[in-house]
Amino acid sequence: MLRDASAALERLGSPVENEDTEIPQLRMQAWRVYVRANRHHAASTEFHRLKVPLEMMSEGQPRLLEWDVKKPPLNGIGVLRFFAGKVDGPRGLRTSNMLR
Repeated sequence: MLRDASAALERLGSPVENEDTEIPQLRMQAWRVYVRANRHHAASTEFHRLKVPLEMMSEGQPRLLEWDVKKPPLNGIGVLRFFAGKVDGPRGLRTSNMLR
């Protein structure tokens, strides 16, 4: 379905970005950050099939903050924490960090 939509946009003359571009300055340990069509995701050199979407709450780029592999009894679970931008609230701008 997305492939059809992408093909239709291309026929209409809209540039379609279909390749991941790494952002080298956003690397953290084994994690790499990629962008495609203004959408970011992280991928690890240790977990080749895992792609983690990095959704931003404001303009800018995500920044990886921490990768935590849990110990038993939570064996097999990892938490990737990243900066997701700033959110304007009743107390002013606040930093937003996300967990995936």
